[in-house]
Amino acid sequence: HEGKVINTDLRYPDEFVRHKILDLIGDLYLLGYPLRGRVVANMTSHGYNQALVQKLHVALTT
Repeated sequence: HEGKVINTDLRYPDEFVRHKILDLIGDLYLLGYPLRGRVVANMTSHGYNQALVQKLHVALTT
């Protein structure tokens, strides 16, 4: 299975959106602090999420 997509069928029409939401939640969880607020995200990636987490970390620890 190396380098090949195993399952090409979508389970939900918005599966890509669901995946992005879970990615963002997971990246925010790595901050290690409970967060309360609202997040509006557009065309995110792990790179953008990590940059946000780094900025939040600085703001919460200084």
